[in-house]
Amino acid sequence: TQFENHLIHQLQKTENFVSSKIQNQEIKYQNLINKIENSFNNFRINFENEKTIDQKLDELSKKLIQKNPLINLESKIDQIIKNLKLKFSSEKSLDEKINDIII
Repeated sequence: TQFENHLIHQLQKTENFVSSKIQNQEIKYQNLINKIENSFNNFRINFENEKTIDQKLDELSKKLIQKNPLINLESKIDQIIKNLKLKFSSEKSLDEKINDIII
């Protein structure tokens, strides 16, 4: 029975070794799964934050324009210039207008 005890002991050692290896692999896989989940959550949070950052920037720019009339004035001047360019580019040239008047 000493031989049997020795075999049992060796089997137990082998079982413990294999069990610990399996546990280590499970831990590694669980860590990998956790990293993937964390990455996904971070991505989702960043994506949501990006939207809120855009919204906050919009709000800030609106407030800034309200508080600083020069910025508002500058944007109005830019718009007037654009409108004038559009108006002149879409209308007849000065020569054409003069010719129309003469004829």
